[in-house]
Amino acid sequence: MFRQRCHFLLLSDQGLEIQSIAQIYDVARQSVAVWLDRYEQQGIEGLRTRKGQGMKPLLRLENRVEVEAVESMVEKHAQNLRPVLLELEERFNKPMSKRTLQRFLKRLGIAGSASGAS
Repeated sequence: MFRQRCHFLLLSDQGLEIQSIAQIYDVARQSVAVWLDRYEQQGIEGLRTRKGQGMKPLLRLENRVEVEAVESMVEKHAQNLRPVLLELEERFNKPMSKRTLQRFLKRLGIAGSASGAS
């Protein structure tokens, strides 16, 4: 995201209108304006995401119960992540996208067919 925000700034400096930048990145015009304002007020550090901002992770590496459950589910369903997603939702009440699960598996260091299976 930081990189994208820096690009907003570069495009603006090259004369592109806020609306045009927003269309390029498929974001709201207001979002681009906010980041450009933050840059003017705080400099380049204003483009960084502040600590505590954003959505909290659905699964955490520090949560041993979740990690062990995910590892077990992936081992059981090595060729297909759909059953893993369904089990996670049922067991932990945590619905998530396949992409979210794939990112978590990557952070866990679980590679192979399951992380790319449909």
